[in-house]
Amino acid sequence: NGVPLEKADGMRHMLEYGGKLSLTSCEHLRAFIPKIEACELDRVREEIAEQYLSISFDGTTRLGECLCLTARFVPADFGRSHNACWPSR
Repeated sequence: NGVPLEKADGMRHMLEYGGKLSLTSCEHLRAFIPKIEACELDRVREEIAEQYLSISFDGTTRLGECLCLTARFVPADFGRSHNACWPSR
């Protein structure tokens, strides 16, 4: 799940320097997350619709629970294959 959003304020200088953009506070960023997530899910759904899709699942309990779900698909024209990995929530 990455870094907690509250830590973005502490990393603000580094994020703004590397990205050459100014960021708002973590409270304002929090409002964007559901919107960005919905846009990304719609984009992925559109991209993989009607495609042959391979999904793999792997998990381990060594030193804690860790799950990984990966997907691979090839577009209809059999061009470049695409890989995606989603960590567990």
